[in-house]
Amino acid sequence: MKNFKTILFVALVTISLTSCYEDDNWLEQNIEETGRSVPMIASFTTSDEDYSPGNEITLDLRYWSNDAIEQVDFFAQVEGHPELDDLRVYPYEEAYSAQSRTDSLLIRYTIPDVPSGTSFGFQVVVKNENGLTASSSEVRESPTGVPEGRDGGVINFRVD
Repeated sequence: MKNFKTILFVALVTISLTSCYEDDNWLEQNIEETGRSVPMIASFTTSDEDYSPGNEITLDLRYWSNDAIEQVDFFAQVEGHPELDDLRVYPYEEAYSAQSRTDSLLIRYTIPDVPSGTSFGFQVVVKNENGLTASSSEVRESPTGVPEGRDGGVINFRVD
């Protein structure tokens, strides 16, 4: 009985001491809620395999935001050929997919006539009306999982 009382006493003291311990929550102590939502990019992919000059490829961007989206900026960079760099601005048009629970934007790009071995890089930036942005280097997983595709982020390839 004496051992039981000792064990019970130690257990009560332990519970009392641990209940006073507060976990350090860095996020809670270092953020200020503004009520603004950051857009999210679920994926930025292509399923095309032929990157020959003159061929048109389709880039599939999947994204969403709780706040209103203003535009999507698309940037294509051609290694060693800055005159071929391409910046396009797409005003937001609703294209919601119930299956992926994201908006989608299909970007068509024609491979310019460049020497074999030239590298390309594609990047997108989704801009909300509230001023917050997301770029394709910040790809997040969509609510239903990332759709199948190349790498889901910045797309890079070489001309064959």
